[in-house]
Amino acid sequence: MLKNKTPSVRQTAAESLGRIMDARALEPLVVSLRDDDSKVRELAAVALGQIGDKRAIEPLVAASKDGDENVRKAAALALGQFKDDRAVEPLISVLACKNPVFSEVEAAVKALGDIGDKRAVEPLLGVLRKFADPGRGNSFEAVALGAVCQKMRLAVIEALGKIKDVRSVEPLAAALNDNYTAVRWQAAKALGQIGDPRAVEPLLPALKYGNAETNRIDLLAPAVRTMAAWALGRIKDPRAVEPLLGTLKDSDPRARASAAIALGNIKDTRAVGPLQAALNDSDEGVHRAVAWALGEIK
Repeated sequence: MLKNKTPSVRQTAAESLGRIMDARALEPLVVSLRDDDSKVRELAAVALGQIGDKRAIEPLVAASKDGDENVRKAAALALGQFKDDRAVEPLISVLACKNPVFSEVEAAVKALGDIGDKRAVEPLLGVLRKFADPGRGNSFEAVALGAVCQKMRLAVIEALGKIKDVRSVEPLAAALNDNYTAVRWQAAKALGQIGDPRAVEPLLPALKYGNAETNRIDLLAPAVRTMAAWALGRIKDPRAVEPLLGTLKDSDPRARASAAIALGNIKDTRAVGPLQAALNDSDEGVHRAVAWALGEIK
């Protein structure tokens, strides 16, 4: 079917072979990366990523330079699934393109995060700087640009969190003050994944983000406080104990539960009394988290 004269039939065949994930389809799909129809080439790249046979890496690297941006994007994402360092330099070259296509760069960023090679850190930080928050305006163009930059920052920060390199700590700490709450949340998560103690001080203010003390209304703010508590629990630095004890009284039950779990991870005995008091919390999820934390500390 991959040799059928009708493009739609070849497209269906490539898509189906990817779902079956049989290595016997490797060579025919590699041939399909050179099909006259761009959609066939795109679906062949997707299928090769799904099959996961490393013999497809070099053909996919070649496909990452295809004349069609959707094929290049599919090839980049497929390369990320292999987690093979042979794909790193070709993907980094996408980030350095003078006239980048947004979706293509985003795919390369995601792939580099999936591979986790530290060579990608500096190029990714360069993308983070390039797509810095342009500021908020009321015009359609300003809103659209802000949304595009936000989406790219989210992708880069997620990738940096997966790579777990300490060079990312300072830029990620700065991202905790981003104008977009989703970016703050992703930055807190990435800092927790890296686990460097230098992130403690920048994360502490995030425990109060959007609550009554900051006088800021943001429906997503509790998620930032919850993630900041989670990150501090991953880092396990005793400097976070007192602020986390304060978060046990947060207005949002998710933040309270996350603070309890973080305190259980840190295992500092200063938390025992406040955690015992928190056993009276009316939320069942918080109660379970507190009970678990007390069990970890004792």
